[in-house]
Amino acid sequence: VEAKLPEVKAGDNTTVTTKTDANGKVTYTVSSKDYQPEIDKVDAKAESNKAKIAEVEKEAKRHSVVKSGKHTTVEKSIGENGEAIYTVNADVDYLATKAEVNEVSKVVTGNTKAIQENARKIGNLDHKINKAEKKARAGIASAIAVANIPQVTIPGKSALGVGVGGHHNQHAIATRYTQMSDNGKWIISGSVGVTTQREVNYGAGVTYQW
Repeated sequence: VEAKLPEVKAGDNTTVTTKTDANGKVTYTVSSKDYQPEIDKVDAKAESNKAKIAEVEKEAKRHSVVKSGKHTTVEKSIGENGEAIYTVNADVDYLATKAEVNEVSKVVTGNTKAIQENARKIGNLDHKINKAEKKARAGIASAIAVANIPQVTIPGKSALGVGVGGHHNQHAIATRYTQMSDNGKWIISGSVGVTTQREVNYGAGVTYQW
């Protein structure tokens, strides 16, 4: 009976070579295949992953820059998962000082408005005083104008006179009518005057003489 020779098959990524010597002995050599293409794929994936990791790190750096501005401080710490934690603190002394300055500015602004309002009132009062003073001077000028108009001196006669007066740059003009009774004992008088302050003054009187 002829003995069956063993059979050797190549598996995944292996090769089988057969060699028979002069005595009929069969030698099987099993070798692994050169699997460089798969290795190249792994290398390519590794390079791709490196590029992605570099991009992620670059992006992380771009979004993880925190700088302190005016009157602030930045403290950096690392979280439990390795994430960067930035704590931004305000300068409390500066904020307090600024708040105090703002409060003072508000007070100063309020006082300034009050001062301006008082100045306006004082200005109005000064204007009123000046106006009253001018009217008083004009009134004196009107009295002077009337006083300087001569009255009638002949019994039974009438007289109409005009006079002018001035006092501290204010002026007036007046007219006066007088009449004496036939017996010379009664004299009546009436006058009207206008001043430079556009005021009209008038008056009347009667005299009995003996």
